[in-house]
Amino acid sequence: MSPNRTIETEIEIQASSMALWNELIGFSSYPQWNPFLRSVRGEARPGARLALRVRAPHSPPVAMNAEVLAVEPNRELSWTCHWLSPRLLAGEHRFLFEIQGPKKVLLHHGETFHGLLLPFLWPLMEQRTRQGLEAMNAALKERAEARHQD
Repeated sequence: MSPNRTIETEIEIQASSMALWNELIGFSSYPQWNPFLRSVRGEARPGARLALRVRAPHSPPVAMNAEVLAVEPNRELSWTCHWLSPRLLAGEHRFLFEIQGPKKVLLHHGETFHGLLLPFLWPLMEQRTRQGLEAMNAALKERAEARHQD
């Protein structure tokens, strides 16, 4: 088995953890604002199946299937997804909230990849995936802060 590769990002968001959570699990609105996860269909509950459409910068859209691993409202959302087959290329995508105040969350957003194709695809994936995660972070920050200024 090939070694894992991880990409970690973080961003500070001036919104309550509940407001941020509601934006994050509002999958039906993703096409309106999310430049990276263009579409997520399914429910945010452990064991639920998700249909993802991912678009990393400078890359064509990719359809993936996922299974929700963890749902802890206002704290954590994670899923495992794969491309073609879990043995070929798979990842664990996670959002972790570090609550720093009533209206301040440090969002840790990352993914850990593994699979037989990873050593070959990593040079193409690493920068594009990081840029996609960071673009999503910026869009989520803008949306949560604009919509939840109460």
